[in-house]
Amino acid sequence: MDTDASLFSRAFYDEFQTEAQIGKGTVNYAKAMQKTVLSILDERRTTLVHWAPFVLHGCWISRVQAPNLTPDKLPEVSKAGHEGAVCRLRMRASQAQKDEALHLAAGRGRLGVVRLLLTAGAHPDFRDKRGDMPLHAAAAGDHEEIVRWLLDNGADPGAPGFAGDTALHMAVRHGHADIVQSLCLEMMTDIDLRNVEGKTARDVAVELGCHDLWESINASRIIRGLYRGSSIAPAL
Repeated sequence: MDTDASLFSRAFYDEFQTEAQIGKGTVNYAKAMQKTVLSILDERRTTLVHWAPFVLHGCWISRVQAPNLTPDKLPEVSKAGHEGAVCRLRMRASQAQKDEALHLAAGRGRLGVVRLLLTAGAHPDFRDKRGDMPLHAAAAGDHEEIVRWLLDNGADPGAPGFAGDTALHMAVRHGHADIVQSLCLEMMTDIDLRNVEGKTARDVAVELGCHDLWESINASRIIRGLYRGSSIAPAL
């Protein structure tokens, strides 16, 4: 049997493209080869463990005692949405690794992973190098359920991110009407917060020609006023 890592990893990738093709025999075969193949590097300095999460949706990696599945891989497997691998790593990972993983998972819409990481102590208000938080990533990516989970777990809806944009600014910029409505009406986000350019989310909507979003934000102002028993006219 040819054990060249480059050929084997490429064949592994080509042969098992979908989870439906994974059989019990495949896993047993991988286990039998564990001691001789799993730690071999190919020309990209990767092993089969690196390929497994992306090809097999986490199934292979959760059933083989992979020596290279270390806590530093948590952000990578979280971004890819592999809940089994996240379960194995989350309690051994550092705070920084969990926080980074949460941000990546939120941006990719990995709700299950987000829930696992939050229960493991990941900070919902962690900032990446740009200054954005998981909430900003979720709002930009149109992941409404994740937005709700983050807010329910202490994320600040009015926190400024890159260029001072709030989650509402981000949702408007990306045209996500459902998230705009949820943030304005259900989550009572401050719609008058301004970014570093001095613009509110409503200003951004006008600038981008998103009149439906402008109307949604404006309507929320009226509804809030009625809810409080006062009359607040929409700003024109």
